[in-house]
Amino acid sequence: MFNPDYAGPIQGSFDLDYFPSRQAAGIRREIELLSADDRNQIVALYDGEIAFTDSAVGLLLDGLHDQRLEQSTLVVLLGDHGEEFFDHGGLDHGHTFFDELLSVPLIFSLPGTLPGKSRLGGQARLIDVAPTILDIVGMEPPGHFEGLSLRPSKTGPAHNNGLLSRTDAYAEALRRNGTVKCISSYPWKLIMDTRTSERSLFNLEDDPHEQQDARGSEPAMDHRLAQAIYRTVFGMSDSWYVEMAGGGEPHTFDVSVKMGSDPLPGAIGIHGLLDPEEAPVTHRPETTVEAAQRSLRVEGLQTEGKVTLAFTAGPPRAPVEFELAIDGESAAPRTFLGESLVRPETMPFSRIAGQKSVRSRGAPAGEIDAPYFLIWHSNSPFTGRNTVSLKDGTTKALKSLGYIQ
Repeated sequence: MFNPDYAGPIQGSFDLDYFPSRQAAGIRREIELLSADDRNQIVALYDGEIAFTDSAVGLLLDGLHDQRLEQSTLVVLLGDHGEEFFDHGGLDHGHTFFDELLSVPLIFSLPGTLPGKSRLGGQARLIDVAPTILDIVGMEPPGHFEGLSLRPSKTGPAHNNGLLSRTDAYAEALRRNGTVKCISSYPWKLIMDTRTSERSLFNLEDDPHEQQDARGSEPAMDHRLAQAIYRTVFGMSDSWYVEMAGGGEPHTFDVSVKMGSDPLPGAIGIHGLLDPEEAPVTHRPETTVEAAQRSLRVEGLQTEGKVTLAFTAGPPRAPVEFELAIDGESAAPRTFLGESLVRPETMPFSRIAGQKSVRSRGAPAGEIDAPYFLIWHSNSPFTGRNTVSLKDGTTKALKSLGYIQ
């Protein structure tokens, strides 16, 4: 329909199986070999998908009109992701956090109730869709919902569970690289690899195509959004915290974390070094931070104040082994666990989440003479709050697509 004169090799349909390589780097090299006509054909085929979908939606709306239901039916049109067509050298979706993948259509229609042909300013999130639907039909959202209604309110939106503000939109991709996260606080957007702490900051008003990294010129915004990412990631996850306190004098801290395999094999997830405000810490060059699938090591971290190593590890009952040192000496007498502040009997020592190590997130450490280690575990606030029961086959399918863990 949209490229009738094309006579090249891409005919009928197109997906990434067209490329011999299934690795991201290989696909990028093969994309570079596509001719301009081939690229235009790929876009034209996608435009055909859009036209087909538009036609199908039109039939649905015509049916509502024929049945005289359009005045009493709330229609919501939305997408789950965008698609890249060579904007940043790639193709498909699920591999980056640039706006060609994150921006999606979102339309609410209910004649007589919602004003037509109006557009809301500001930033909307897909987690806001369900609360907005319930608001329009006069129902209260469940307490575990993270989003907020998009309908204008005289009193303004109420805050949700505290992880995300109205100004922040959080995104993560489990399909390709689960360590890369994104926070948008329009017009600013930060993309961050939480394993390496590599970050990119963009101003979507001045640079809508996201070509210029603004981190160097906007350190305060970079700091705020990086803090928001860590606060969100660890706030929604089962997380371990290893607080190191110097007490006003410089001390050197070493941390070794290993995941055991009895009774369950475990793996290290996301990690970060945080200051007391949960913002990322830029450590000295002599500090070593290394992470692997089942281990995490911090050596030579010097601080006079407080620095916390936060990390996720799973599954929940997997044992975690800690070996800690202060100024090159075993930290056994200077290590405390949980709210009870009990000390481990040996060094190294192992803990399972909830075993003498639970502590309310942000609770005071009590009277401990520095230098010290304080270790605690915080449960996800969403554990056990899922109101939907899924069949085994459905769960398996959603996991394979990356929608649930």
